Amino acid sequence: MIIFDLYQTLIDSAEPEPLHRKRKWNEVYSLIQSLKPYLGIDALLFKLYEQGVLAAIVTSSPRT
Repeated sequence: MIIFDLYQTLIDSAEPEPLHRKRKWNEVYSLIQSLKPYLGIDALLFKLYEQGVLAAIVTSSPRT
């Protein structure tokens, strides 16, 4: 199994980073739909899936 961190690993989260540091979670969450994965991440995850490798995505941000 491979465990990936969401922020700054799978997605470019530079835009909400100042809000993340200030712990303004509702504002961070409102931007999630606009964040894009880094180039090649989608292909990497699909390749892992094709090869039967389990993958998980985690974050230290709190849940709402």
